[in-house]
Amino acid sequence: MGSCVFKAGYTLYADTCIGRCIHNRFIASFQKQFGENALHSKLTPFLFNELLILPIPVLVNNYAYLVADVSEHIFILVDVGDATVVKKMNLRPEAVLTTHKHWDHSGGNRLMRAAFPNLRVYGGALDHVPDSTDRVTDGQELR
Repeated sequence: MGSCVFKAGYTLYADTCIGRCIHNRFIASFQKQFGENALHSKLTPFLFNELLILPIPVLVNNYAYLVADVSEHIFILVDVGDATVVKKMNLRPEAVLTTHKHWDHSGGNRLMRAAFPNLRVYGGALDHVPDSTDRVTDGQELR
């Protein structure tokens, strides 16, 4: 019984607009409780040669990531669970990579695409990432 209930709840959260609604309410509740500029961690960039990685705290316990080639002045974002946090940075990404379909990783894709109409949003072909423009397969290279 328990696993059946879990499967039903998981499916409703992960695969339907109900999950998006719950995620958006969680964002609104977090912002109301802690303020729109609240971050759960200090931003500490990591630089390795010409590669910059900046964790971006999202909600209570998650991260998006900015990954930049500093020599080429281009960057991508990874797992934009809340686009409002990223949009406040006033940057235009080349693309968004979404590791999986859970809303805390993909919930910002729709707002990112609305803000940047030509933005490519990549997600796994088997995972059905919400609001992705391109579905990638295992081993595929992106350029």
